[in-house]
Amino acid sequence: MGENLLGLITPEQINEAEAKGVIEGEKYIINLDENVKISASIVLQINKISFGNLYPWAGKWRDKSVQVGAFLPPEPGQIPNLIYQFTDELNYKIAKSTN
Repeated sequence: MGENLLGLITPEQINEAEAKGVIEGEKYIINLDENVKISASIVLQINKISFGNLYPWAGKWRDKSVQVGAFLPPEPGQIPNLIYQFTDELNYKIAKSTN
């Protein structure tokens, strides 16, 4: 995750700040119009709302390769396409469940 904007050091402090951000992201989702089509820009906005107070990368496409423990996330160039696939599938499932 790298350095954070609040200068938090301990995992507990970072986890608490991230949890508070997730709550803000959830509030944003809850307040979306129920007929809104989920898009990549909405996914980025949720990320920015959730983590923007903590990380400078929040709400932006990742432009560096990272490793999270033993997990290797997709390469930066793959992310937009994967997010577009995800939102298409999500919108399809939402439409199917409401019909």
